[in-house]
Amino acid sequence: MMIFDCIKMPAIYVRDYCTKCIHMVGTNEHDRLYLDDDGHIQYFNLQNGCGTPDEYDFVLDPEGHDQNNLPFTEEEQIMYGLSNMDAYFGGVDLKKHKALLKEQKKQNEELPKTLEWIFSKDNKEEK
Repeated sequence: MMIFDCIKMPAIYVRDYCTKCIHMVGTNEHDRLYLDDDGHIQYFNLQNGCGTPDEYDFVLDPEGHDQNNLPFTEEEQIMYGLSNMDAYFGGVDLKKHKALLKEQKKQNEELPKTLEWIFSKDNKEEK
């Protein structure tokens, strides 16, 4: 039995091509991760002798999202400033993201006024 309170690593999921079953790596005693010759992480099931990329593939979450069917639509990516990599790091708090974008826009609108004030002050001091 695993105690997840003390594990500090991202959840890695694999999907079996034959059964389409998805599970978190490490929840089965037969799961193994290793680095291949190119330095990429691979999965291997010690029980059935199969692994990535032939019999299993990595997916982003228990629903089976992967690089070809990311959970964010192209419209969401554009609207919220998301990138495909955001899907790899869990959900994005869109309300917080919107608030940050609004604050950034406000600061960008105030920047020309601030610069104008700074330069006008510097010009008065030089004279």
